[in-house]
Amino acid sequence: MKWGNATYFALLIYIIASIFFWGITLQKQNNLITEYELELLASQNKNLGYILTDKEKENEIYERKKNRTLQYIGEGAVFIIITSLAGFILYSNIRKNRQLSDLQNNFMLSVTHELKSPIAGVKLNLQTLKRPDIPEDKKEMLIQRSLSEADRLNDLCNNLLLATQMEGKRAIFNFEIIDFSGLCTECVEDHMARSHHELLEDIQPGISIRGDLLMWKIAINNLIENAIKYSIRESTILVSLDKEDDQIILSVADQGMGISDEEKTKIFDKFYRIGNENSRRTKGTGLGLYLTAEIIRHHDASITVKDNTPQGSIFEITIPV
Repeated sequence: MKWGNATYFALLIYIIASIFFWGITLQKQNNLITEYELELLASQNKNLGYILTDKEKENEIYERKKNRTLQYIGEGAVFIIITSLAGFILYSNIRKNRQLSDLQNNFMLSVTHELKSPIAGVKLNLQTLKRPDIPEDKKEMLIQRSLSEADRLNDLCNNLLLATQMEGKRAIFNFEIIDFSGLCTECVEDHMARSHHELLEDIQPGISIRGDLLMWKIAINNLIENAIKYSIRESTILVSLDKEDDQIILSVADQGMGISDEEKTKIFDKFYRIGNENSRRTKGTGLGLYLTAEIIRHHDASITVKDNTPQGSIFEITIPV
């Protein structure tokens, strides 16, 4: 990428420098033309026996020189602007393609990891269950772990399918009146049973909205799972729901590592994940927050992310009523 940038700027500087030298050469030729025309005028006057130069014709010669100079400057400026603009557009497109390629490579690596991990976990649990000396309590634990891994695989497949539908504008939203308070409570309690974090809820009861129940469940679960992924074990995650005047506010606050201002503008992009896929330790495909943002957008709502105190992030959804 660095060599590509250097090559681009070197070529751009070379083209602009060539235009300047071209302009200098043309101006030299312009001066020679003017000198030739003046000499020709003087020769004609001498042949006619005039002692003084014809000022009117001389002014015409200088006027033509001025017009040629302005023409060269104008053409050169337009050429520089067009060349620079074309080069900038080309550079931007190449850079976007490279970034998209990197995101897709990261996505393939993460999906491969996300698929292999639960499959390996389920396989190991089943192999362990084949042993005849396994106590009943351990069997139950292994079964629950396998079910949890199966749910994880199912969530991944749902996210992949929904992302494809969103991309092709084929996602179907079934709008109805839903108990939003009850849905938020259900999502929190579901994660309480399988998380090593302290999940707290501050949910105002009796809040209903018009929306797609399944889509909102995916969005809320993605936000909670994102908070769990990027927070250390035993840390607190707070899910709040409140109605203020003409809007409903749902927030998920964690005590994780936080998000830089630069990353805040990118985390809702498709496939985007903080860091590099080869070095990061958190699980994920880069689709969760993208899908969440798309679902919220289809409900005419908005989502923002801000810093938590003393550390972490707060994802806040604002729903107009």
